[in-house]
Amino acid sequence: MTQSERKHVLHDHLIRTREDLLKIVGAMQPADWNKPVQAAEASWTVKQLLSHIATSESGQIKTAQAIAAGQPTVPDDFDLNRYNNRQVEKNKDKQPPEILFVMAESRQKLLAFLDEVPEEALDKRGKHARGDVISLEQLFLRIGDHEAEHTAEIGKALGK
Repeated sequence: MTQSERKHVLHDHLIRTREDLLKIVGAMQPADWNKPVQAAEASWTVKQLLSHIATSESGQIKTAQAIAAGQPTVPDDFDLNRYNNRQVEKNKDKQPPEILFVMAESRQKLLAFLDEVPEEALDKRGKHARGDVISLEQLFLRIGDHEAEHTAEIGKALGK
């Protein structure tokens, strides 16, 4: 696979996973936002899970930028569950349109970063918030996979 093909695959993966999520969100009724979802991280409502996706992606962009720059990413004592729960709590008053706006804004920033990052940076490695060391390419894939996992959880909770 050529370098440009690698970026194309990553771009398509991120576009596809977001489209899949937005398809479910677009069919939701107002009451669906408060339905419980059993997510891998916690038991949240659909609204909380979408807030988690939005805040998670913003953090992932910072990690991606640090990996590309060869800088430290997350501290050794980073507690991902504590961080996720704290972000959901901090954003509990955000309404669905605000959450969707943040999601759109973060995906736009992520795709812009993917477009501008040098191809050779995709092989650079850094510590992910989960504690493992991955390449920048793997991080982009993980962001899409993370979203796809949560999309499936939301779909299951909504009976889709």
